[in-house]
Amino acid sequence: MKASLRRALREQRRGPRLGDELRQQLLDLEVGDVLFDTPVAPWTAFRTGGNAEALVEVRDGACWSRLLAWCRKHRMPVLTLGQGNGVVVREGGLSGLAVRGANPGGIRRTDEDGGAVGGVARVLVDASASLTRLAAFADGEGLAGLEPLRGQPGTVGGLLRRHWGRCRGSVASVATTGGRGEVKVRSTEEIQNQGPQFDVPLRTAIVWCVFSLEKASKPLFVPADEPERDGESGDSDGRIRIFDDPDQLCASDILKGLDLRAIRLRSVLIDGDDPNVAINHGDGTTRDLLSLTKYLKERASSDANVEFKEVFRVTGNK
Repeated sequence: MKASLRRALREQRRGPRLGDELRQQLLDLEVGDVLFDTPVAPWTAFRTGGNAEALVEVRDGACWSRLLAWCRKHRMPVLTLGQGNGVVVREGGLSGLAVRGANPGGIRRTDEDGGAVGGVARVLVDASASLTRLAAFADGEGLAGLEPLRGQPGTVGGLLRRHWGRCRGSVASVATTGGRGEVKVRSTEEIQNQGPQFDVPLRTAIVWCVFSLEKASKPLFVPADEPERDGESGDSDGRIRIFDDPDQLCASDILKGLDLRAIRLRSVLIDGDDPNVAINHGDGTTRDLLSLTKYLKERASSDANVEFKEVFRVTGNK
């Protein structure tokens, strides 16, 4: 586990951080809508977790910079939610801030007159844009290069943080907020020197990135199985992908081979069609999810000699 993540998790366990004075300062920043002591569950894919001291919907990149500079100054814990696909929050809730973009994010061609230069098109994508929208845009423009992302849920920012290896070859540049809130653009040369993980500290935000994509002769993408979340807790079940695929293997196929489908622990169910997906039927808890995840990992290790790694991270107070 990275040192920055360990520090953030320790800070989350320290309890409340936002007193009356800091709450007023947060409102005075005017970075977007702020809700205090509000449930996190409706804003995450699996829909579990207690209250956050503050949930902030940030308007734009300048507001992100201002907010993160303030958080650094006051050593305030920050959890970037996106669409909530890559994080599971414990029932004890969050100390500090949970932050997400208030708009769906923009996607546009940046190559001159929309014509690919040397057969390559540049697409500027806001970090808060969903992969579903990016897939639809690429289909409409007839662009190739992101086939490994087919059917993935979540946002572009979450993609870079969690699945850097799948998109690294197609990213031309990335803009992030620096430690004091300033925006820094990482060039192609810097990006290619990145290791298997995209190094973005928890107190920084990805603002946008540019993809270099080739022209295609046919549609490449299949829409994500789940519709885009609009931030509201509807009546549908909460779903979350559990494990990353091991090298040259498919986690879902391994779990199917072990007949680990449709296993239930109280209100948390392993999908009968895709056992690499957990479903919250309304009253599921993070503890139930982690218990099922542990059982699946142990079975895969003992019966198939495969070591699984979760694709989500767990945070919040126990």
